[in-house]
Amino acid sequence: MIKNHKSTVRVIVIILSCIIAIVMYLSSYSIEESSIDTKLSEYLNDEKVMIVDIYEIGESEVKNLIVFFETESSTGISLLHKGLNKKYEINDIVLTDKVVSSVSFIVNRTDYSIIFGKSNSMISKLQYLTGATGYVVDIDSNYIFIVNKSRGYDGSVEIIYEAPSNNKPKEIELRSNYGSSWKSYTTPLRSIIIVVLSLLVTSLLSKKFDNYFLSEYSDLPLDGQRIKQGRPW
Repeated sequence: MIKNHKSTVRVIVIILSCIIAIVMYLSSYSIEESSIDTKLSEYLNDEKVMIVDIYEIGESEVKNLIVFFETESSTGISLLHKGLNKKYEINDIVLTDKVVSSVSFIVNRTDYSIIFGKSNSMISKLQYLTGATGYVVDIDSNYIFIVNKSRGYDGSVEIIYEAPSNNKPKEIELRSNYGSSWKSYTTPLRSIIIVVLSLLVTSLLSKKFDNYFLSEYSDLPLDGQRIKQGRPW
């Protein structure tokens, strides 16, 4: 009877742990794609956010997003990870004062170099400088949002404006391994830890109670001892 009661309690504890783990996961991955701007605004203390562009990372259904957005005072990049429930979690945000900048993220073991920002003057093109060689990317816009798999590339990029007489070319540095998507693993890891801990704790308690009841049973007198001691039980 005691053993059945103990097993029931253990099953209840494990079920509750699984429910808590699932609730934690779903509450973390709670951002729908249609509400990314609202959630970014809340993340930035209700500062108004306008999404300029979105870049998808990955070839499977579970894709991460790099979101290029603008506020009243800055431009920024946000890395969002997609959960198994097809909703997102904000993993990182990088802000600049509406200037062209660069950042690098390691996502799914791949290094992505990102050039982003806004300029008051029209930008004609970007000239990637990689030693003696390089290549050009046409822009023709005030905004820049370029995502490349850099594979650990460190180098320079020259920004060339539409009116070079008024705006001298600007050079920015690309540095890999700025950030990582390791945060995307913390939520499922916390959920798994809760379940594993509940299994360990209930197993240890079960073993402890077993030892306790066995020791109590071993201390009971034998039939002959009961008669000698005048004990009817």
